[in-house]
Amino acid sequence: MTPLLRRFRSCWKLKLLLTLVLTILFCVPYLYLARHAFFPVRQVPAIWIDRAAGFEPRWVWVYQSVYLLTGCLPWLADSRAQLMQYLRGFAMLSLTCFAIFLFFPTKIARPEVAEPSGMYALLMLYDGPYNALPSLHAGFLYFTLAFVQRIYSRLPSGMSIVLLTWSLLILWSTLATKQHYALDLLAGIALAAICDAAAW
Repeated sequence: MTPLLRRFRSCWKLKLLLTLVLTILFCVPYLYLARHAFFPVRQVPAIWIDRAAGFEPRWVWVYQSVYLLTGCLPWLADSRAQLMQYLRGFAMLSLTCFAIFLFFPTKIARPEVAEPSGMYALLMLYDGPYNALPSLHAGFLYFTLAFVQRIYSRLPSGMSIVLLTWSLLILWSTLATKQHYALDLLAGIALAAICDAAAW
């Protein structure tokens, strides 16, 4: 059995349970708050990089690929203690963002697409406009990569290059699809860094 497979199989029942429970506990408030604003909505300002990124819905496939990383990489934990550290950070990041979405809803000027189709239509179907800042897309991406860095004493160089390249493309896709502006990403990453440090 390879070391990678051994990690995935370690505590697999607990990992499966956490995957199912956290998905439900996260998605319900996230999807609700994304479509319901209870306080005045603020507009996130665009900066130069947002304008440079333009708008290209075809980047949605890269945008959605974040769930492959954030869903699979935590399975590399090889002990219950590591999973509990992940759970603490996940809860802190989620609850903090939910509180911000509730009391300080924000949105960006997302271009209208007359007849969205395919993956972009699916994204428009489930994702609402009131969850711009901080970006949980960027936040969970950073948090997940930081977690992997903590549980591996030394990542293989090839794996590090792939993860870094993939992550940069995902961040760019959030700008190209106008799901987020750059300020959203910075806020999400900063908050994730704080939650990661606090969890450990």
